[in-house]
Amino acid sequence: MPFSGRLGGWLMQRRIALATESIRLAVAAAFLLAAGFAAADVPVPEAVYQPEKSNEAKEEHRLRDPWSPEDAKADPSPDLPDKDSTSAVDPTRHVEQGAAQAGDLTADGRIRAGQIIEEVRYQRCQYVKGYSLVLAETGGCEVQEFYWNCETVKELWWVRTPKLLMSISTRRGREGYRRILICPNGFWRPLPGIRESGKPDSKYDQEPPVSTPGLPPIWLPPMQEPATAPVNESAGSVIGPDPDTVDTTKFYWRTVLPVKINGCSATYNQKLYKRVTRLNTKTGEERVISDAPAAPPAERAEVRSVPGCG
Repeated sequence: MPFSGRLGGWLMQRRIALATESIRLAVAAAFLLAAGFAAADVPVPEAVYQPEKSNEAKEEHRLRDPWSPEDAKADPSPDLPDKDSTSAVDPTRHVEQGAAQAGDLTADGRIRAGQIIEEVRYQRCQYVKGYSLVLAETGGCEVQEFYWNCETVKELWWVRTPKLLMSISTRRGREGYRRILICPNGFWRPLPGIRESGKPDSKYDQEPPVSTPGLPPIWLPPMQEPATAPVNESAGSVIGPDPDTVDTTKFYWRTVLPVKINGCSATYNQKLYKRVTRLNTKTGEERVISDAPAAPPAERAEVRSVPGCG
């Protein structure tokens, strides 16, 4: 298959993967809207979704033996561990297209020893369309949360004039949620902190973004705060449905978004929730049995000062 076809197939796989992720996130966003969270009023600039490259590194390898990118054993450099996808081109296609000469290849279509292969590695990160949650409103701008992911990319180039791309390999990297300050005039700035997928102990919520000179005041309260049990309810641990399980009940205040920031004051509401977890004392496995608003419903209004404001 021509390289254009292989690369096109690789790009199509990437588009399908991103589209699938966007659909999943759109469903999540719809669920959040149904739960009462606010939709974004400030439009998101398209520039937010453009991939960013970083940590680029290049290294050249002079081939000791004939090589083809489809021959994994002859790769001139260690491959990406647990790579997710690879697209390679048959070197003979470059000869057919006039970009290389037949004498550059062996009889079996490999690049001859002595040729130079350049390895380029970099990290590519981007925000994915389909999920956007408004966390705070401040000074006419919004703090929005987006799904974000990265991948490590390795490209192998045949060093000629011009250089010829021989293969692309990718490995999935960090992913999670990040916050961005977005203003109606098109200004946007990523805020510190990443809530990585699969890491519930992340400090993302415990270390909210703080204000920056020259920008609208920013602050987010904890998304959850401990609460005492209401009347006729009790918190604590009891033996579960069998002797090897322990059920623990806790109450907490869940912050209702978005937070309204006016000047140096942040105003928001919190609803009382009840969470029950079950611990299997034999296996150590713990899971959430229920997590829902307390009955009867309880809500409180909070006003906090924005740190570093004023």
